[in-house]
Amino acid sequence: MKRKMKIVSLCTAFPRISRSQHILDPLAKQTFKLDMPTPYIHSNAELQELYGFGLKDKFIGYRNDFIPDFDSFGSNEQYIINNIYFSEFHLHFLVGGIGTGKSRFLQFFRNEVLKHRRHPCDAPCDFRDRVMCAYIDFNSQPNDWLTTHHQARIENSITRLLCSKIEKIIKNFFDTEQEVTDVWDHLFQHDDYKNNAVDLLIGELRAHEALEWKAGFNLVKEKRMRIYHKLRDSKEDYLAYLSVILNYIKTTFFRDNRICINIIFDNLDLLPNLVQIIAKEKIKILFNTASVTGIVAVRQSTYRELITNGYSFSANVIPHNGPSIFDIVHQRLDLLLANPDAYMHGLDIDQSDKRTFIDSIKQIKKLLQESKLVMNFYRSICGRSIRKALILSERLICNSVYDVFSNSPIGQGEILRAIMAGSNSTYVWDEENEIANLYDVNGRTEHQHLIKLRILKAVYFHDDLELGKLMDLLTAFGYDYELIQYALNDLLSVSKRLLWTDSLLHFKSVDELLQQKKSKLSMSSAGKGYATWLYKNISYVQEVMLDIPVDADDFGEGWNYANIDQRIKLILKFLAILVRDDIAEMNTFYSTYDVNTYKDIWKFTDPITTSIVIGVESDFNKIMANISSHKFGATELQIIRSELSAQFENLKNMAAGRVVE
Repeated sequence: MKRKMKIVSLCTAFPRISRSQHILDPLAKQTFKLDMPTPYIHSNAELQELYGFGLKDKFIGYRNDFIPDFDSFGSNEQYIINNIYFSEFHLHFLVGGIGTGKSRFLQFFRNEVLKHRRHPCDAPCDFRDRVMCAYIDFNSQPNDWLTTHHQARIENSITRLLCSKIEKIIKNFFDTEQEVTDVWDHLFQHDDYKNNAVDLLIGELRAHEALEWKAGFNLVKEKRMRIYHKLRDSKEDYLAYLSVILNYIKTTFFRDNRICINIIFDNLDLLPNLVQIIAKEKIKILFNTASVTGIVAVRQSTYRELITNGYSFSANVIPHNGPSIFDIVHQRLDLLLANPDAYMHGLDIDQSDKRTFIDSIKQIKKLLQESKLVMNFYRSICGRSIRKALILSERLICNSVYDVFSNSPIGQGEILRAIMAGSNSTYVWDEENEIANLYDVNGRTEHQHLIKLRILKAVYFHDDLELGKLMDLLTAFGYDYELIQYALNDLLSVSKRLLWTDSLLHFKSVDELLQQKKSKLSMSSAGKGYATWLYKNISYVQEVMLDIPVDADDFGEGWNYANIDQRIKLILKFLAILVRDDIAEMNTFYSTYDVNTYKDIWKFTDPITTSIVIGVESDFNKIMANISSHKFGATELQIIRSELSAQFENLKNMAAGRVVE
């Protein structure tokens, strides 16, 4: 029987600093706090099609005269705001990936654009300097929304939430008594303000008021108040009624300018699927009549699911392309460097260590700005997710790899290891870790190392790939349904989020997986980084492999991971496992399908490990070129390089030449 041990347990030494960095935990968390109030960073990235949504040329470079400092905004902020101000649609979906800054943009739009700019309607009244805005954050709602499956209770809760937010807008213009008298009289006389709820209201009023007017105004008012409270208790009819009242306010007080009344919905994606469906239906009821401005921030998968479920009426889709992860991380480091004492307050750090720490932060910032390797690594792990970048950036300050209180220079390789390992000796997979291990499947005692990479590559080449089609292909490699379920759950994990589905975000069982065969899979921006670059990067492979169980007798024990020669040999042994698995799985696949089927899905005919070996070898050659000969001696260095290069060549030959088609 094989002795399965994680590779990390087979090693005796790691490149680790001796001094604990835990004293810096509070500083690291404060520096990269997710909700830290910081100046808004504009995005000047090149405008581009994102998430399959094209750009509207008429809003690019258009001068928005309602905003005096519009030219100081980023190109993406200008494009989004022009869409909201000038589009023919009144409902807008702001579509972007998880953690990419949609909520931060909405805060900027509410607090800095709407409140402090020239009023769009120029209405000659008390309201010309006021823009009405209701902000509905689904993330701040009661926890029972996340757990209850009682549909009627959820419907009542969401309707009550929407109605209460709209009522706050209405109370800026008239009280309830004015509403049931002056406003209702206006509704009687104008056919423009109609929907089923108002038709029912007018019908009930007409049935009683012909005689009651003779009895006096107070009796009519009293009767109307009873009807109002009855309507208010009806929830759905009341929401539809409020949509008409919003139109009345827009026309009466704001010259029919919809941008003067805004309703913003944020964090809809965080709700369970049932709650999302109900919330979207309520938004639909509201905006079927209300022609005020509505903005719904959603992920691309949520929007696609919404369309798939028949959510069909006119709306504008705006792709959100916020500031880059580097803009945000640089801003946080600049704030730290500008006032380090504020961040170090209460920490037991002497002046000498403070100065050294500041120098270390400057080194780190410079590498983040100038090292293409570091930037590619960050970008591949985080994609466009600012949230993920901020969480991982804590490891730049507090880690087990380099000492920020030391005068020793910090290299790009150390930055990469710090990101991977954090405060641990080496990379360790867990549910909360933001970094995925592509070469192992959580929860399985038998370790198939390539299934997650095969899934990622397939979805990369075929966005919106049908789950059932992918499952049929994966079983041809010898993968069972339970393995496919576990692998997909790893890739869909909230903390890693390399894939999306338009149905479930976690498959609880094989039966549930099989019920969702019509689901579509799409890739996150981070998933693209893993699928195209990270999977074959030596700094990534050498860390994640340590957390993978292997045959201890085959690998041997006592490896010195801190020694570059032994570390590369360890990587080669791990790559040999991947190649052997790949050959066996490919032979199984070709017993069911031909090479054209494989090429159609994965766009190449070589085994998937060929690109891994070539990528790791390329990185190895760069490392060896930068190792000075005095570290080993010139002759010894040449021997090491020749020996390891020969092993890489053998692996490439093995991967390329032994597959039976």
